[in-house]
Amino acid sequence: MPPIVALSLCLYFCFLVLRKDVKNHPEVSLVNWVPLLWMLRCASKSITFWLNFSASLTGEEIGNADFFYLSSLMGMSVLILARRGNQLQVLFRENAFLFLFFAYLAISCTWSPFVALSLKRWFRTMGDLMMALVILTEKHRLAAVAALFRRCALLFIPLSIILIKYYPSLGRAPARSWGGVWAPDMWVGVATHKNTLGQLCLVSSIYFVWSYLLAKREGRPLPTFLFSKIPLHLFYLGMSFYLINGAGHSRSTTSILCLGVAISVFFTLGRFPKWNLRYRYFLPLLGCVLIAAYSLNAISKLVFEKPLSEVGLAILGKRPDLTDRKQIWETVIKFGMQHPFLGAGYMAFWSGEVSESFSEMFSQGLGQAHDGYLELWAHEGFVGLGIFLIAIYVLLKSAVKMCDVDFEYGRLRLMLIITILVHNYSEAGFIRPNHLMWFVFLLVAINCPQLPITKCSLAVNDDQNSTKIMPQTSVIFSV
Repeated sequence: MPPIVALSLCLYFCFLVLRKDVKNHPEVSLVNWVPLLWMLRCASKSITFWLNFSASLTGEEIGNADFFYLSSLMGMSVLILARRGNQLQVLFRENAFLFLFFAYLAISCTWSPFVALSLKRWFRTMGDLMMALVILTEKHRLAAVAALFRRCALLFIPLSIILIKYYPSLGRAPARSWGGVWAPDMWVGVATHKNTLGQLCLVSSIYFVWSYLLAKREGRPLPTFLFSKIPLHLFYLGMSFYLINGAGHSRSTTSILCLGVAISVFFTLGRFPKWNLRYRYFLPLLGCVLIAAYSLNAISKLVFEKPLSEVGLAILGKRPDLTDRKQIWETVIKFGMQHPFLGAGYMAFWSGEVSESFSEMFSQGLGQAHDGYLELWAHEGFVGLGIFLIAIYVLLKSAVKMCDVDFEYGRLRLMLIITILVHNYSEAGFIRPNHLMWFVFLLVAINCPQLPITKCSLAVNDDQNSTKIMPQTSVIFSV
């Protein structure tokens, strides 16, 4: 099939599915398109790249087109939030430590060696926060969150497959050497790297698994793919699994493992008969998991003479040093100890001398520590890391309590928060402006106050009969 025909058919299919989704979800307001356009930018290459196909695939350097695009969306979000001042006051009160952390990020720009650059990046990450607040102050909040995940997947998952197959110059990254080993072309699709493509598939898969199992439990009919009987959820899950595996040579192992973590959290939280028991035993259960992991690690050392982590990595076909990650971590700590308490300044660690040193040590250069916590410490020091960890504790506690008000919303929040916390062990996503995992983290971590409840549908309705079914899932929304 000619590439242009395949691309045209894909775009037409995406248009039909998105149009049907908008028609069948009138409870999702037009305001939702502003954060959606922002999320699409977070999950893909820069606007500059799409306009001239010659910009860097890293997406770190933004051009005039990106500046205009992001600034326009931020301006619209300011106008929207200005009309929701009362709701914002409640959110500020409920998330004091998170907003304190953002204030510290702004202050840290002052001791950055590149103040102007740090301030530009801080304004971009403030855009992430503002878009999350736009969604969380919507009337039908859960429907808005679900629509954001769903519509991003409906467009980008099939489009990534088309780019990889028919437009390799756009959908693949050139072969390169890492750790002295040459690898085949990476599958990147609409994203900038195989790992960022894996993150897009991870978020999409979590949503479709959650929504599919919820619909099955409530007995709601599932939309089907075109004229077949295949549920649309399973069709998109299949495409997501195909992309995340990357034909074996471009597999995103971290995202695959995190998907397993998310599904485990989903079923674990659903095993208890009453939420008061879930809340009572949540921390003891977490303690049992940690004790079990420690015991298995001890057994692994006795039987295989290797720690459990190395045995697991060998099964997955990974090197014990996590593809030079241990060397990267040691080097980041070495440079980070030059300013351990306050850090280098917001997103300033990888600029200047450090960037040159890493370029000499690693042939491909480096722009992240491959550990979100270590990277946060390098930028913001122990002070910033401490504030962030306190904020995480408070937000996790609020997500657990949310299950008392709306169990499914609370479970979705816990699934994504825990998954992102685990994901940042080997990939740096925290505080990175316009990064998909950081934006999703803000979207689900921010504590929403207990407000009146309404009902709305969460499924991707793609048949005429499904719109007549009364929705079953409660949604927290603001008045």
